[in-house]
Amino acid sequence: MQTRIDFETRTGQQVSNPVTVSAVNKEYGKGSHAATVLNDINLTVREGEFVSIMGPSGCGKTTLLQLIAGFETVSSGAIECVGARVTKPSVDRGIVLQKPALYPWMNVIENVMFGLKATGQGKNARPIAERLLQEVGLKGYERHKVYELSGGMQHRVSIARTLALSPKVLLMDEPFGALDAQTRAEMQSFLLELWQQHRSTVIFVTHDIEEGLLLSDRVVVLGKGTEGIREIVEVGIPRPRRYDVTLTQEFIDLRRTLKNLITGKNQNQTGD
Repeated sequence: MQTRIDFETRTGQQVSNPVTVSAVNKEYGKGSHAATVLNDINLTVREGEFVSIMGPSGCGKTTLLQLIAGFETVSSGAIECVGARVTKPSVDRGIVLQKPALYPWMNVIENVMFGLKATGQGKNARPIAERLLQEVGLKGYERHKVYELSGGMQHRVSIARTLALSPKVLLMDEPFGALDAQTRAEMQSFLLELWQQHRSTVIFVTHDIEEGLLLSDRVVVLGKGTEGIREIVEVGIPRPRRYDVTLTQEFIDLRRTLKNLITGKNQNQTGD
């Protein structure tokens, strides 16, 4: 059975700022029952940049990501990706969710090839999938069923499947949130190495301050409802990074700053 994917397809476009969010508002409900989730959001993401979105629970982190993905529509304002207005999902924007959402009746390589075949690129699907599986450390697991893999390995398959379509922007919604601490640290190190290799433009939603700082060039801190963006924090820690950077004083100071911003504490209050 063939599955039709209703995606926009645009190729060959190069822009220095792949994602631009301009005066975006998002409300649910109407009239007196309307609830503002995002208010006057303005954000430009540069090519090859890794940006994390953080904030208190209910601030609209995932909603903003879904708007950029094209899964939801803005109430007002505009979002552009690769020079075109976002109106629906596109192969320009690949998304990785908290749960890998792999197809259990397919083996590993079939999962990675799925998007390529669904978008008419089946001719080159196998060599692309084989290369990506080698890059994510899963060479030799091509014929395994996904339920035979660990949680971390399933996430690697999910990332490989998304990268197979060569998206201009990679959207990640708390992809490691359900993993145990050790596996999560391993996946963070893996993602750092993969990003260093591909230099993809990444927008990453996380509630973990340490994770956001370790991975990102900038961290966007959202407030709730009508508050909008509280602040955009430049991380500034040199790359390439290793996990032991989290022990440095610079990292600890940034973590305190972010914690205060997210919790709404004054910068003079203690944050650790």
